[in-house]
Amino acid sequence: MSDRPVKLRSFYGTEVSGTDFWPRPEVVDPLVLSLAKGQSHTLFGLRRIGKSSVMMEAERLLKARGVAVSAARVEGDSGLEGLFGKLLMGLPSDDLKSRLLRGIEQARGIAQPVVALAKQWLGSGGASTSETDLRAYWPMLSEALRKSFEANAQRMVLIMDELPFLIENTLGKNPDAQRLQAARNILATLRDWRRVPHVGMLVAGSIGLRGVALRHGLDPGAFNDMLAETIQPLDEGEARLMLKALVAGAEPELKGWSDACTELLLRSLPDTHTGLLQLAFQTVALRGAATPDAIESALLNHFDPKLSDQFFGQ
Repeated sequence: MSDRPVKLRSFYGTEVSGTDFWPRPEVVDPLVLSLAKGQSHTLFGLRRIGKSSVMMEAERLLKARGVAVSAARVEGDSGLEGLFGKLLMGLPSDDLKSRLLRGIEQARGIAQPVVALAKQWLGSGGASTSETDLRAYWPMLSEALRKSFEANAQRMVLIMDELPFLIENTLGKNPDAQRLQAARNILATLRDWRRVPHVGMLVAGSIGLRGVALRHGLDPGAFNDMLAETIQPLDEGEARLMLKALVAGAEPELKGWSDACTELLLRSLPDTHTGLLQLAFQTVALRGAATPDAIESALLNHFDPKLSDQFFGQ
C-alpha cells in the first residue's frame, strides 16, 4: 500500500481524479487495461459511492495510454442528440472528427439538415434539425459513423455516466411510439458500435437499465455483451488509511485528533464507500471536531440526517 497518499484533500459532491482520487487499483487498473483492448463494461450501483470518480480516473489513465476518450454525463439529457451529440463533440482529435465527417458526407441518402447537425457535433459549423428528421435518418447516419470508426485504427473508449436516466428522459412519463423508437435506436446503436474491435464503452448508472427496459418493453439484454463491474466498499485497513490521509490533509489542522477519533468515525459509518468517508469526515472537519465527544455530536446532529438526503433518498 506504499502508493497510497499520505495526505488527501477533503472533497465531496462531484467526481475527482489524479491526486484527489483515493487509489482503487483493484477496480481501476484491470478496467483500464480491458477498455484499452476494446472490451466494454457496465458499472451500476448506488449514488454517491464513487462510480463517477472511478470513471474519471479511468479516463485519465486511458488518455495517458494514447486512447481517444469521449466522456459524457447525460443524467439531464434525452434523445439521440442528447447522447450522441455529446459523445461526438467530446472526441479529442480533430483528425478523428474530420475522418468521421468525411464518412458522413460520403454516405448517400442522408438529408442535408441531418448532415448539417452532424457537422455541428463534430465542430464543423452546421445547424440544428428536428428530432423527427434525426430519428428518420438515424439508421443511415449511425451506420456511416460506425463504418468511419471501423476505418479508423485509433483505439477509442466512449464513457457514458447515468445512461439509464437519459433513457428514462427520452421515454418520458407516457412514452409514445416515437419516444420508444428513439430509445430503441440508442440501445441498438451502442450495441452496433461496440462490434468495432477497437471501440470500448464504459456505461454507468445508479438505476438499473434492465428494470427500465422491462418497464417499457425495451430489450432487457441490451448490455449482455458487456462485462458488469461493481464497486465494493473499502476494506477496513484501506478505510483507515484513507481517513488518516484526510486528517493529515485537513485545512485548518485538526489539532488533537487521535487514533480513537479515527476508530469512532469508522464505527459510526454504515459502510466504507469512499463517498461516505468523505461526507462523514467533512461533516466533522468543518466543525473542528477533533475529540471523540465532539465527533459523536457532529455525526449525530449533522451526518446522520444527511445520509437520508445524500444517499438513501436518491
